[in-house]
Amino acid sequence: MKLNILYLLYKSKTNSKGLCPIRCRITYSKKRKEFSTGQFVNPKNWNSKQQLVKPLEPEADHINSQLSLIKTKINKAFLLLQIKEENFTVNDVYSFYKGEKTSKPLSIPLLPNALEILEQYKEGGDYVFTRISNQRYNSYLKEIANIVGINKNLTTHIARKTFASTVLLYNDVPMEIVSELLGHSSMKITQDSYGKVVQKKVSLAMERLKGS
Repeated sequence: MKLNILYLLYKSKTNSKGLCPIRCRITYSKKRKEFSTGQFVNPKNWNSKQQLVKPLEPEADHINSQLSLIKTKINKAFLLLQIKEENFTVNDVYSFYKGEKTSKPLSIPLLPNALEILEQYKEGGDYVFTRISNQRYNSYLKEIANIVGINKNLTTHIARKTFASTVLLYNDVPMEIVSELLGHSSMKITQDSYGKVVQKKVSLAMERLKGS
Protein backbone atom coordinates (compact mmCIF):
# COMPACT_ATOMS: atom_id res chain seq x y z
CA MET A 1 0.00 0.00 0.00
CA LYS A 2 1.42 3.38 -1.05
CA LEU A 3 1.77 6.40 1.21
CA ASN A 4 0.88 9.77 -0.30
CA ILE A 5 2.19 13.07 1.10
CA LEU A 6 0.60 16.30 -0.11
CA TYR A 7 1.20 19.92 0.91
CA LEU A 8 -1.70 22.33 0.56
CA LEU A 9 -2.47 25.92 1.50
CA TYR A 10 -5.09 26.78 4.11
CA LYS A 11 -6.24 29.96 2.37
CA SER A 12 -9.19 30.58 4.70
CA LYS A 13 -6.64 31.20 7.47
CA THR A 14 -4.63 33.85 5.61
CA ASN A 15 -3.18 36.30 8.15
CA SER A 16 -2.95 40.10 8.10
CA LYS A 17 0.36 39.91 6.19
CA GLY A 18 -1.25 38.00 3.34
CA LEU A 19 0.45 34.74 4.30
CA CYS A 20 -1.44 31.50 4.67
CA PRO A 21 -0.38 28.31 6.50
CA ILE A 22 1.00 25.31 4.66
CA ARG A 23 -0.60 22.08 5.80
CA CYS A 24 0.52 18.51 5.21
CA ARG A 25 -1.92 15.75 4.31
CA ILE A 26 -0.87 12.10 4.66
CA THR A 27 -3.01 9.52 2.88
CA TYR A 28 -2.64 5.81 3.52
CA SER A 29 -5.10 2.97 2.97
CA LYS A 30 -7.72 5.52 1.82
CA LYS A 31 -7.53 7.33 5.17
CA ARG A 32 -6.20 10.86 5.68
CA LYS A 33 -4.35 12.70 8.41
CA GLU A 34 -3.79 16.42 8.08
CA PHE A 35 -1.61 18.69 10.23
CA SER A 36 0.10 22.08 10.26
CA THR A 37 3.72 22.35 9.10
CA GLY A 38 4.24 25.63 10.98
CA GLN A 39 5.23 27.32 7.70
CA PHE A 40 3.51 30.28 6.01
CA VAL A 41 3.66 31.51 2.42
CA ASN A 42 2.15 34.08 0.07
CA PRO A 43 -0.31 32.04 -2.06
CA LYS A 44 1.07 33.71 -5.21
CA ASN A 45 4.49 32.19 -4.47
CA TRP A 46 3.30 28.61 -4.03
CA ASN A 47 3.85 26.04 -6.79
CA SER A 48 1.20 23.41 -6.10
CA LYS A 49 2.35 21.09 -8.89
CA GLN A 50 5.97 20.98 -7.75
CA GLN A 51 5.02 21.25 -4.06
CA LEU A 52 7.55 24.04 -3.59
CA VAL A 53 7.73 27.70 -2.67
CA LYS A 54 8.84 29.87 -5.60
CA PRO A 55 12.13 31.79 -5.29
CA LEU A 56 10.20 35.07 -5.10
CA GLU A 57 9.25 34.23 -1.51
CA PRO A 58 11.74 35.88 0.94
CA GLU A 59 12.17 32.67 2.97
CA ALA A 60 11.76 30.25 0.06
CA ASP A 61 14.92 28.24 0.76
CA HIS A 62 14.15 27.82 4.45
CA ILE A 63 10.50 26.84 3.90
CA ASN A 64 11.37 24.38 1.13
CA SER A 65 14.04 22.89 3.36
CA GLN A 66 11.54 22.42 6.21
CA LEU A 67 8.96 20.84 3.90
CA SER A 68 11.59 18.47 2.53
CA LEU A 69 12.62 17.54 6.07
CA ILE A 70 9.02 16.81 7.07
CA LYS A 71 8.53 14.61 4.03
CA THR A 72 11.76 12.72 4.72
CA LYS A 73 10.77 12.08 8.34
CA ILE A 74 7.29 10.87 7.36
CA ASN A 75 8.76 8.47 4.79
CA LYS A 76 11.22 7.23 7.40
CA ALA A 77 8.38 6.62 9.86
CA PHE A 78 6.43 4.77 7.17
CA LEU A 79 9.42 2.59 6.33
CA LEU A 80 10.08 1.70 9.97
CA LEU A 81 6.43 0.70 10.45
CA GLN A 82 6.63 -1.49 7.35
CA ILE A 83 9.72 -3.23 8.71
CA LYS A 84 7.76 -4.25 11.81
CA GLU A 85 5.45 -6.25 9.52
CA GLU A 86 2.40 -5.33 11.59
CA ASN A 87 -0.85 -3.68 10.53
CA PHE A 88 -0.87 0.08 11.00
CA THR A 89 -2.99 3.11 10.13
CA VAL A 90 -2.32 6.61 8.85
CA ASN A 91 -2.57 7.81 12.46
CA ASP A 92 0.20 5.40 13.39
CA VAL A 93 2.38 6.90 10.64
CA TYR A 94 1.69 10.38 11.97
CA SER A 95 2.35 9.37 15.60
CA PHE A 96 5.59 7.64 14.62
CA TYR A 97 6.62 10.70 12.59
CA LYS A 98 6.03 13.02 15.56
CA GLY A 99 7.99 10.65 17.76
CA GLU A 100 8.44 13.15 20.57
CA LYS A 101 4.82 12.97 21.66
CA THR A 102 3.87 10.56 24.40
CA SER A 103 0.76 9.90 26.42
CA LYS A 104 2.60 9.15 29.67
CA PRO A 105 2.53 11.84 32.39
CA LEU A 106 5.84 13.59 33.02
CA SER A 107 7.25 15.27 36.09
CA ILE A 108 10.03 17.60 34.98
CA PRO A 109 12.19 19.69 37.35
CA LEU A 110 12.59 23.30 36.24
CA LEU A 111 15.59 25.61 36.31
CA PRO A 112 15.42 28.72 38.57
CA ASN A 113 14.72 31.14 35.68
CA ALA A 114 11.77 29.06 34.49
CA LEU A 115 10.38 28.79 38.02
CA GLU A 116 10.62 32.57 38.42
CA ILE A 117 8.58 33.10 35.26
CA LEU A 118 5.96 30.57 36.37
CA GLU A 119 5.56 32.31 39.72
CA GLN A 120 4.91 35.63 37.99
CA TYR A 121 1.95 34.21 36.04
CA LYS A 122 0.59 31.75 38.60
CA GLU A 123 -3.03 32.57 39.44
CA GLY A 124 -4.49 29.19 40.31
CA GLY A 125 -6.39 26.80 38.06
CA ASP A 126 -5.23 23.80 36.06
CA TYR A 127 -2.87 25.73 33.77
CA VAL A 128 -0.38 28.54 34.34
CA PHE A 129 -0.53 29.88 30.78
CA THR A 130 -3.39 30.18 28.31
CA ARG A 131 -3.44 27.11 26.07
CA ILE A 132 -2.76 28.01 22.43
CA SER A 133 -1.86 26.09 19.30
CA ASN A 134 1.74 25.41 18.34
CA GLN A 135 1.17 27.46 15.19
CA ARG A 136 0.00 30.52 17.16
CA TYR A 137 2.88 30.10 19.62
CA ASN A 138 5.40 30.05 16.76
CA SER A 139 3.88 33.21 15.27
CA TYR A 140 4.39 34.96 18.62
CA LEU A 141 8.01 33.81 18.68
CA LYS A 142 8.55 35.33 15.23
CA GLU A 143 7.14 38.66 16.44
CA ILE A 144 9.44 38.61 19.47
CA ALA A 145 12.43 37.81 17.26
CA ASN A 146 11.63 40.79 15.02
CA ILE A 147 11.23 43.13 18.01
CA VAL A 148 14.52 42.19 19.69
CA GLY A 149 16.46 41.81 16.44
CA ILE A 150 17.08 38.07 16.43
CA ASN A 151 17.79 36.98 12.86
CA LYS A 152 16.64 33.39 13.39
CA ASN A 153 13.47 31.48 12.64
CA LEU A 154 12.40 30.87 16.26
CA THR A 155 10.02 27.95 16.82
CA THR A 156 9.11 25.64 19.68
CA HIS A 157 11.06 22.92 17.87
CA ILE A 158 14.19 25.10 17.84
CA ALA A 159 13.66 25.77 21.55
CA ARG A 160 13.54 22.03 22.30
CA LYS A 161 16.65 21.36 20.22
CA THR A 162 18.54 24.21 21.91
CA PHE A 163 17.51 23.03 25.39
CA ALA A 164 18.51 19.45 24.63
CA SER A 165 21.87 20.29 23.08
CA THR A 166 23.16 23.55 24.57
CA VAL A 167 21.61 23.29 28.04
CA LEU A 168 21.63 19.53 28.64
CA LEU A 169 24.08 17.55 26.52
CA TYR A 170 26.80 20.22 26.47
CA ASN A 171 26.58 20.28 30.26
CA ASP A 172 27.17 16.51 30.43
CA VAL A 173 23.58 15.51 31.26
CA PRO A 174 23.29 11.78 30.35
CA MET A 175 21.37 10.85 27.20
CA GLU A 176 18.89 8.80 29.28
CA ILE A 177 17.89 11.89 31.28
CA VAL A 178 17.67 14.03 28.13
CA SER A 179 15.32 11.46 26.62
CA GLU A 180 13.12 11.54 29.72
CA LEU A 181 13.03 15.35 29.91
CA LEU A 182 12.06 15.63 26.24
CA GLY A 183 9.29 13.09 26.71
CA HIS A 184 10.59 10.80 23.99
CA SER A 185 8.84 7.44 23.78
CA SER A 186 12.16 5.62 23.28
CA MET A 187 15.89 6.21 23.68
CA LYS A 188 16.40 5.57 19.96
CA ILE A 189 14.49 8.74 19.06
CA THR A 190 16.85 10.78 21.26
CA GLN A 191 19.95 9.06 19.89
CA ASP A 192 18.85 9.61 16.29
CA SER A 193 18.10 13.28 16.96
CA TYR A 194 21.11 14.23 19.08
CA GLY A 195 23.79 11.65 18.28
CA LYS A 196 25.84 14.25 16.40
CA VAL A 197 26.00 16.44 19.50
CA VAL A 198 27.49 13.55 21.46
CA GLN A 199 29.98 12.83 18.67
CA LYS A 200 31.09 16.46 18.71
CA LYS A 201 31.59 16.33 22.48
CA VAL A 202 33.73 13.20 22.06
CA SER A 203 35.85 14.97 19.43
CA LEU A 204 36.32 18.00 21.72
CA ALA A 205 37.28 15.73 24.62
CA MET A 206 39.88 13.95 22.45
CA GLU A 207 41.33 17.29 21.33
CA ARG A 208 41.71 18.33 24.98
CA LEU A 209 43.51 15.04 25.72
CA LYS A 210 45.89 15.62 22.82
CA GLY A 211 46.73 19.06 24.13
CA SER A 212 47.34 17.93 27.72
